[in-house]
Amino acid sequence: MVIFVNGLPIITTELKNHWTGQNAKVHGQAQYKFKRDVTQPLLQFGRCIVHFAVDTEEVYMTTKLAGAETFFLPFNLGYKHGKGNPPNPFGHRTAYLWEEILTRQSLTNIIQHFVRFDGKEGDSLSKKNLYFPRYHQLNVVRKLITDASTKGVGQTYLIQHSAGSGKSNSITWAAYQLIETYPQTDNIPGSKGISNPLFDSVIVVTDRRLLDKQLRENIKEFSEVKNIVAPAYSSKELKEALEGGKRIITTTIQKFPFIVDGIADLSDKRFAVIIDEAHSSQSGSAADNMNKAMGGGESEEEEGDHRTKY
Repeated sequence: MVIFVNGLPIITTELKNHWTGQNAKVHGQAQYKFKRDVTQPLLQFGRCIVHFAVDTEEVYMTTKLAGAETFFLPFNLGYKHGKGNPPNPFGHRTAYLWEEILTRQSLTNIIQHFVRFDGKEGDSLSKKNLYFPRYHQLNVVRKLITDASTKGVGQTYLIQHSAGSGKSNSITWAAYQLIETYPQTDNIPGSKGISNPLFDSVIVVTDRRLLDKQLRENIKEFSEVKNIVAPAYSSKELKEALEGGKRIITTTIQKFPFIVDGIADLSDKRFAVIIDEAHSSQSGSAADNMNKAMGGGESEEEEGDHRTKY
């Protein structure tokens, strides 16, 4: 089955069901890998956004068909802290795919805010990457944006990501969409009117330089608009980025203590802070210095709790 938008094919699906002894994980994926001619235009890399293998129980996805080398990722809700999908008393376990994901509003949101076709301008097509969000990434970013636009600034969220589940992309998608988040009403905390973004800047903070480099490069690759991303390699650059109102700032928490004194008053600014991993260095005096630099007071953290409110 092929899904078109205004005549343009954007999604293909291999549909299987257990009543005929077939499933998405084995037979649907095998159909794409071994029985489809990937040289035909519809299945060539970059022609469609994503390819789904679907049955009544599970969904799998890939953005690049490469014969036997094709790599599929699960596009499932998860069940009991594990793989798969929960029982659905009203229909198939995979009904969320067409009831929630493939609706007109959802699909246009995914195309506008999530799908990325990245690579250097001179790179061949084979060296480029096509990103489509997995369900948990899509779900967490949408929940963050909806909650922030409804409740305003001052909220604290704790997000758990397992290893290898695409945390860097989730952070990147969240950062880019938070700078475009508008309050639903004029009277929610931190609102400067429904015509103005809720946050002046989004600051992505890590406490490890290697991780900082990975995230910085990931965020830079996603950038469409020049000069909105400011990687702060030094305390001086962090100070300049904060005072200059850069929209997305990537840095490490260790740089904040050196800019507390002498930084301009930023108390009228609204910042969304994404902290990667709740390590011990992000608590206590380090977090307090970050609060002070951004115009806040001492952190409201209690001993043993690494979720600090800003």
